[in-house]
Amino acid sequence: MLFGDTPDSLTLVGLAPAEGQLVERFRKWMTSAYGGPGEMYMAFEGMPQEGSEGKLSREAFVEGCRTNNFRGREEEVEKIFELLDIHASGLIAMEEVMFLEQDRRRREGAILKAQQKPRRERDALLREVYEEDRGRDVSNTHRRAPRAWQAAAVERLPAVVQERRLHWRRRLQERVQEASTAFDSHIALKYGNGVRAWRQGLDPHSGFLLNKRELGRYCRRVKPP
Repeated sequence: MLFGDTPDSLTLVGLAPAEGQLVERFRKWMTSAYGGPGEMYMAFEGMPQEGSEGKLSREAFVEGCRTNNFRGREEEVEKIFELLDIHASGLIAMEEVMFLEQDRRRREGAILKAQQKPRRERDALLREVYEEDRGRDVSNTHRRAPRAWQAAAVERLPAVVQERRLHWRRRLQERVQEASTAFDSHIALKYGNGVRAWRQGLDPHSGFLLNKRELGRYCRRVKPP
């Protein structure tokens, strides 16, 4: 029987024992060295070569395995490349390397990240050019002066939006800290301690609860520094 004692399944090792064991050995090395095939691909990729179309060449793959101490013969590394290069083009893309990832969600996430890489690089270049043009000491009418439409485009870039949000959050945290310090100083100066402040100023009617609106009303009344 083709499937032997496991009639409901077939593994690569069962179909092609030598190649299957080689893939398993390579996968263990890759996971130990890089964490996953996506990380390995990006480490091997380096600077794109002419005609590579953003893919990984056979030479780059073999060199990456050799310099990063994969314990295998050159013909075994070539065999791994051939298993990944399903179109026999001499180049492998991220999607093909993700064959080595067994976790489906990680595999799909890495493929999506690779597909978005050209856009991220374009956005980074657009921002770099805009910042360089903005830094020039030229008049607004100069041909190298940044245009209004460029500013609008850069402001909508995901990285710029995220940076702006992080800046806003940091500023908010700073304002919260400043307000908290000012309130603590007010309590210490006016009442001496928190219990007296609670009994005399914050909760004089012994409700044992102060909501945000009531606290805001108190702060507007006493105007702490």
